[in-house]
Amino acid sequence: MKILVGVVDYNPGVKDYALPKLYENLAVCVAPFADVLFVSDRDHLNFNTHVINQPKSFYSEDILYHAREYIRAYASESHYDAFIWQGSDCYYNGAWDFLRFIRRAFRWDALAVGALTCARTDSKLAVARRFTGMGTEQYTIASAELDSGCFVPCYGFPGADALLIKGQLINESWMQFQNFKPWYEIREENPHSLCIEEFWLWKMGVKYPGSIWLDTSIRTWHVHEDGIARQWYGKEKRIEDLTW
Repeated sequence: MKILVGVVDYNPGVKDYALPKLYENLAVCVAPFADVLFVSDRDHLNFNTHVINQPKSFYSEDILYHAREYIRAYASESHYDAFIWQGSDCYYNGAWDFLRFIRRAFRWDALAVGALTCARTDSKLAVARRFTGMGTEQYTIASAELDSGCFVPCYGFPGADALLIKGQLINESWMQFQNFKPWYEIREENPHSLCIEEFWLWKMGVKYPGSIWLDTSIRTWHVHEDGIARQWYGKEKRIEDLTW
């Protein structure tokens, strides 16, 4: 299988606290099995980097809209079997965990598979939601399902910091939807407004029913500016104490 792992880095300084350990995690856990591509406004030594002039914005949404679309388009044009949108502050437990994530995703008839990731500030809050059927409203998946270690359906948001995309979804650009508005422009009129990845998954779930899943057996580390890496459920470590 030919896999692309795409990392967006922008506005130097924002995620610099996470980069040294990210480089280490990518080198040990990811690079033996997949190609790594940074989309950034600066070079990243030892990794392939596509340098672009990204918009300077307070909101990551404005950068990710273009940069993550570049990753998808690159994967499509280069005929990858799958790509992963990888957060620059999100790490895998080890090389075997990353490899298992890929292998399990290809055993299932799924087009989008997320690894179980918690909020950067709360190790007891999973980024794992489903749409209620009432517009864009979502609810968090129950802990009993998240603790199962199984693949669980996730027509909602299985996170976008370790999200594997394959099959027909590789060719589906979110730029085809002209009615998208950034969440921060409409949050007062719609408290359930979506980020671009959530919006795209909302649309893709309608077009490809049953295509979005969450692998609860793969649990990543999500690192905050306070220097703490968090993993669902309730695990916390200093960044420097993480080993692969």
